[in-house]
Amino acid sequence: NQLLKYREMNDITEEEQNRLIHAGAKDNAELFNLVCEEFPDRNRWSIIKFCRRKFHNFPARGKWTPEDDEDLTEAQRQMGTRWTQIGKRLNRHPEDCRDRWRNYLICGDTMVNVFWDAEEEQKLREAVARCMSYVKEMQQLGLIPYGDSEDDTELVDWQRVSVEMKRTRSRLQCRQKWKRMHEYEDRDKVDTPLKKGSASREKLARQGMQHMDLDDKLVILRSIKESQVGREGKINWKKVGDEEFQKRFAVRPLKEAYKK
Repeated sequence: NQLLKYREMNDITEEEQNRLIHAGAKDNAELFNLVCEEFPDRNRWSIIKFCRRKFHNFPARGKWTPEDDEDLTEAQRQMGTRWTQIGKRLNRHPEDCRDRWRNYLICGDTMVNVFWDAEEEQKLREAVARCMSYVKEMQQLGLIPYGDSEDDTELVDWQRVSVEMKRTRSRLQCRQKWKRMHEYEDRDKVDTPLKKGSASREKLARQGMQHMDLDDKLVILRSIKESQVGREGKINWKKVGDEEFQKRFAVRPLKEAYKK
């Protein structure tokens, strides 16, 4: 164990070593050099972050009382996003302070904790679509790298999605809900048997959807929003978009795009 070796070499306690781990990385380069030698194929910064998560002098993680939340809210008001300094003030791990704030407290009294209704789900689809459009623009400009996965939603800024939702839902709520929505949709696609002839119709629908760009999909979402229907079964697909839009796309490609 390289950390044990470093303690013995420098005659320090584990608590003292943990303080060094959470101090400046440049000031304690000798310590991190020793640890990084053990993992030559790993990124240096990822090793430092792992050490800071694993070795610390903070109390048990994950438990927050209302009083703790008040202290964190006040510290964030005064210190912004300087989580290391906030962690020191509250004697909490900086990552815990950051996550507690951005996943729960940032929304304040506007945060909703009841079930999502159809209108909220629609707002989430629109918010993610706008953020995805931004991601694709930045990728085309070379300002954001393409992800390793085919699902570019991994690159979505969920804090931005929360802002688009008017802070009624936190970034964590939005991300988890989006994941559940797609799990349900995928499950429905697997479990629903195809009727005779439906396979060819679905193929044609997908082909028609391939001619749509993000702006076309936003037209679909806006039209549905403006119609104020309560659920998907009440959508009048023949009235989606303007007359020119309706000439370009049949109903089935619209439904397929909406599901996606």
